[in-house]
Amino acid sequence: MSKCLNKHHCKILQKGLKFTSTPEKCNSQELESDIQKFVRKLRLVEFFDGAEDKDPYLVRNKSDFIPPKNKNAALEKFVSKINNYPRIKCNTNVKPNITKEERKAMRKFADDKSIVIKEADKGGAVVIMDAEKYKHLVNDMLNDAKYYEALQEDPSKGD
Repeated sequence: MSKCLNKHHCKILQKGLKFTSTPEKCNSQELESDIQKFVRKLRLVEFFDGAEDKDPYLVRNKSDFIPPKNKNAALEKFVSKINNYPRIKCNTNVKPNITKEERKAMRKFADDKSIVIKEADKGGAVVIMDAEKYKHLVNDMLNDAKYYEALQEDPSKGD
């Protein structure tokens, strides 16, 4: 790997890939927005259920269509429960479980698209690789005719 890691990077990696840091701040507006996006997606699935996509265009403008309330009583009951569920108040007394430097290191890892961080196949170690090398190795494995065969059609598309 062509990157150099400092002690804060190493400390974050030692915590493992399943480690979750405490949030920096509580954002109740973001939570509400996420809930409304989720509700919209549920209603879209219900509204367009069974409709075939006959749009010949590959590129479309992003829609902001919000389907009306559905006749599906179960869905509306679920949406009502979500919207009326009491929200947790932001707790300002939560102590961070990582240092500021470790948080910066974690952000740097998340923003760096030139590396791939994965768990090793055996032993549970954390592996960091250059993204291009990783893509090359994956392609080499997939192109190995001994283990993989190219299909003429997509088998997931039913009759």
